[in-house]
Amino acid sequence: ALLELKDISKAYYGNTVLEGIDLSVSKGSILGILGVNGSGKTTLVRLLSGDILPQAGEIFLNGKKISPTDPHDAISMGIRTIHQDSRLIGGLTVAENTFIFGYDPSSRLFKRYSVGKMADMAGKLFGEYGIDVNPYARAEGLSAVSAQLVKIAAAMSERPALLVIDEPFNMLSSAECDRVLNLLDAIRKQGTSIIITTANIVKTIELCDDIAILKEGRLICAQRDRLRDAEYYINEISETAKFRYPRISNSKKRRVLSLKEVGGDTQLKDISFDMFSGEILGVAGAPG
Repeated sequence: ALLELKDISKAYYGNTVLEGIDLSVSKGSILGILGVNGSGKTTLVRLLSGDILPQAGEIFLNGKKISPTDPHDAISMGIRTIHQDSRLIGGLTVAENTFIFGYDPSSRLFKRYSVGKMADMAGKLFGEYGIDVNPYARAEGLSAVSAQLVKIAAAMSERPALLVIDEPFNMLSSAECDRVLNLLDAIRKQGTSIIITTANIVKTIELCDDIAILKEGRLICAQRDRLRDAEYYINEISETAKFRYPRISNSKKRRVLSLKEVGGDTQLKDISFDMFSGEILGVAGAPG
């Protein structure tokens, strides 16, 4: 294993967020961590990034015990992290953002590069991963998926041993998710191990070598079973997936909206429903 977590626990003000987590990531593999909001996924990412420290447990990287005390410490050990709430700086170029999100600053902290030099280096990096983004473009004009690809490529600039990404598919369409998936697959083939936390069950099954499930801070599944499908994981991570809600009569209400077999060239297929006055329609489902 490249990374091993042994009996990791974390609590805030007496409230346990992670409890007794035992987890390992093989070299050159992708581990997907599934869980609903509040399951502890982001806390686990922050621990690996050096942003916070565990109350108990040990972390091993390449068989050596580590205890990153801050994000730069984790970077120096070979762990790069992309947080869910990280954003490119809109007023700067893509090339400048690439240097902010990547390239170990320890040896270049006071060394200034021209935008042209940074664009040249960023362009070579993007070309390696097949990313079609102009390094001179302003980051504020990028689509959500292009911004995500830039952040991932930048994080790979120093060839980390482990790449950790919190919710890489968030707010992306299925086709955009596939672009991220293809990039992560290329990184895996280079030998880098990856951890992703996500609620996108379908893409996790497609991409990952191993799948773990976090539920209320506890690890309830840590080994992939290729016979298990999306429905299994939905039922495991969510209590509400098992619920069946009673129908309420709308026989005396006015129909205000009706859809009949809507679909076509979109992801939607044969969507049909009626909506009546005074109703609230909730649409739920796994991402994708």
